[in-house]
Amino acid sequence: PGRHAPALTGSDSGAPHGMMPDRMSTLHQPSFSTEAAPSRAAWVRAERGPLGDRVRSLDVFRGLTMAGMILVNNAGDWSHVYAPLEHSKWDGCTPTDLVFPFFLFIVGVAIPFSLASRRRKLSESGLDLQEQNRAIVMHTIRRTAILFGLGLLLYATPINLPGPGGGGSGVGIFQPGTLRIPGVLQRIALCYCAAALLTSFTTWRMRAAVAASLLIVYTLLMRLVPVPGFGPGVLTADGSLASWLDRLLLGHHTYKPNYDPEGLLSTLPAIGTALIGTLAGEWLRRARPAPEKAAGIFAAGVVLAILGYVTNGLLLPINKALWTPSYVLYTGGLALLGFGLCYFLIDVNGHERWARPFTILGMNAIAVYVLSSMIGRFTLLIKVGHAGDGQPVSLKTWLYEHLFAPLTTAPIHLSPYIASMMWGLGCVLVFLALATWMYRRKWFVKV
Repeated sequence: PGRHAPALTGSDSGAPHGMMPDRMSTLHQPSFSTEAAPSRAAWVRAERGPLGDRVRSLDVFRGLTMAGMILVNNAGDWSHVYAPLEHSKWDGCTPTDLVFPFFLFIVGVAIPFSLASRRRKLSESGLDLQEQNRAIVMHTIRRTAILFGLGLLLYATPINLPGPGGGGSGVGIFQPGTLRIPGVLQRIALCYCAAALLTSFTTWRMRAAVAASLLIVYTLLMRLVPVPGFGPGVLTADGSLASWLDRLLLGHHTYKPNYDPEGLLSTLPAIGTALIGTLAGEWLRRARPAPEKAAGIFAAGVVLAILGYVTNGLLLPINKALWTPSYVLYTGGLALLGFGLCYFLIDVNGHERWARPFTILGMNAIAVYVLSSMIGRFTLLIKVGHAGDGQPVSLKTWLYEHLFAPLTTAPIHLSPYIASMMWGLGCVLVFLALATWMYRRKWFVKV
């Protein structure tokens, strides 16, 4: 539980809000001559106001990331998981380590569209600039508080019950004294708040400078500030400055006793990830041909990914738990490349049939995330029998052992790794079906 969460903020383009940036994010598309344009290209449609067309690829990219999150968070048997579907032990980056930064990136991409739409509506309502600014700040704070509160609520939901007489290990039992305060949604909330406020009141150049400054300051702090008992520059789970600050300020309210991967200090470079997204979003809002925008996204992605790879180990290694600057650059570059590919296929060339399931997931991502997290916890909470040693068996374990584990025996002899992954894929299909049911009824959960 708590491995990944979607971005739960949406735009104000008049559509329901999904996870991260709004599922209905819109994009200004100038009119182009249809003679020189491919007949299927999305960018030849007539202009429909300041924020005419949706960036449909953003829905798809969010849905793809959501599907990946459900898959990696729901192994059938955690003792049989393919390496790419697990986090790096410490340094390094697996495909699983891309999920969270991709969500933060998507949050950032949607912010310029959301703010432009909201400011336009506030202006049309007759508010002056000062009143608009006040309304935007209050709206941002409200969303931040809701996201942070949702994160606390999920961690307050137990995944276990005390044994007879109140015994048992207590693992997963809600205890206010050890409730985890940082977390995935909490980090998304803080990064959204910082990125939204900076986008509201600064230029893109200032935001780029802030992002760079955050990475530089974080590197200097992690390298130069001595940690009691360890000294400066130690980058382990016990000895890093980020881990020490979490233990000092949060006490027992962390993911693990010695550190929290979504801790306080490492939120600073995570804001940089969201700011990269805002720069991409602002680039998309410019009055340029869509193919040129796609090329710019690809070029920026290549540059950042190379920078992240080259700086790995020079100052700080690529490390998700510490959210190091090299990790920010590397994953930010890959996010740009992934999103750029979706944008090129869908918004530039109109190839979107293949993406329909991911569009549906991305359009109701907040509901899918919260439900998948809660249902996952309840399948561990509910007991349906006892194992041979007398220990209670959770509903999740019972279902896996009766539906998927038998596939590893005769006559099929499937690999236990494949069976474990099939459980995760089954979870993706279950929540896709749920999202489709909600989509057909036009039920969209927004923050």
